[in-house]
Amino acid sequence: MLAASAAAALLLLRPQEAASAVRAGLALCAGTVVPSLFPFFAAISLLLQLGAAEALGRLCAPIMRPLFRMRGVCALPLLAGLLGGYPSGAKTAASLYAQGRITRQEAELLLGFCDNCGPAFLLGCVGAGVLGDPATGLWLFSPPSSPACSYAASPGTGAPSFWGAPFPPRLSPFPRPLPPPSPARWPPP
Repeated sequence: MLAASAAAALLLLRPQEAASAVRAGLALCAGTVVPSLFPFFAAISLLLQLGAAEALGRLCAPIMRPLFRMRGVCALPLLAGLLGGYPSGAKTAASLYAQGRITRQEAELLLGFCDNCGPAFLLGCVGAGVLGDPATGLWLFSPPSSPACSYAASPGTGAPSFWGAPFPPRLSPFPRPLPPPSPARWPPP
């Protein structure tokens, strides 16, 4: 509480510096972060709409169920999290859950695996955008660096959450059907 009060006091005492820092942060976000991650988010959204979760799910079901205790349809958010980093994996899991294609338990389990920094962020935002050199972003993604360790640790981070989880029921990898339409009443009351 004391630290928050001190920060608020500094904002009030130095409004020009605070406003300048906010402008610089927004410019960095608009000029680097959004352009480097937007194509990946758009591609994942397109894949979701085209049914790639189900197609990939059929291929990965023999691995996903025994290894992660999730149905195969969960492979797309897992892959999105590994490639695009935590925002895309979490967004993909949330989208599948909102559409009724995965259960709440599966969505929660997926979040344990979607907590790493992906190559889309390291190469596009950090390497090319912030540091001005994509090769540096590639070096950051190489095995001696921490993101490589993050990939190795990602199953370990999510593992404790699914060790105690029951195996999912053998559900269809397809979305739940819509309920039948209610009979129309005409004229309305």
